[in-house]
Amino acid sequence: LKTVFERVGVSDDSRVILYGDASVLPATRAYFTLDYLGHGATALLDGGLHKWTAESRPLAKETPEVKQGRLTPRPRPEVVVDINAVKDLSYAATNAPASSPALVDARTAGEFAGTTAASSEIPRPGHIPGAANLYWMQTQASKDDMSLVSEADLRKLYESIGVTPDRPVVTYCNTGMQASQSYFTLKYLGYDTRMYDGSFSQWSA
Repeated sequence: LKTVFERVGVSDDSRVILYGDASVLPATRAYFTLDYLGHGATALLDGGLHKWTAESRPLAKETPEVKQGRLTPRPRPEVVVDINAVKDLSYAATNAPASSPALVDARTAGEFAGTTAASSEIPRPGHIPGAANLYWMQTQASKDDMSLVSEADLRKLYESIGVTPDRPVVTYCNTGMQASQSYFTLKYLGYDTRMYDGSFSQWSA
């Protein structure tokens, strides 16, 4: 990871702004990765390249010369939750939901209910017991506009599933992509947030 980010010019003092085109997920996954590495000065371009071009902002086609960065990773393993910790979280969320950390499933309602199969990488459908479901796309303006909805609306969405600012949160999805968007959004709101990177592909196996 150090080599990859240094190759595109990321240094310890860099302000990193991430964006994607049709989907925000690659950018939020990169955000989670840099957050794990301890690089705090990282942000997302709200709406990504799609909104940028829709607003007639300038584009370039040439590949710029990039000066090699110097990044000192300061890993934060606490932001990554492993399967053993999730087993304990699941038990707590099932038996004492009000006092336990919140477990948030970022997948569709159909995947959460086990009525829609995501792919062959999910051997058993359903969700982790005790989890609440909020599809990550519900926090975006629309399928075509990858901007976040307002902060007030974001808080209402999460509070509607019992996720309040006083509760730590662990996000998951199928493979850690959709969950990274929820991770970013909850961090943006100031929540104490972690991610189960193995997600449902590991859990269901």
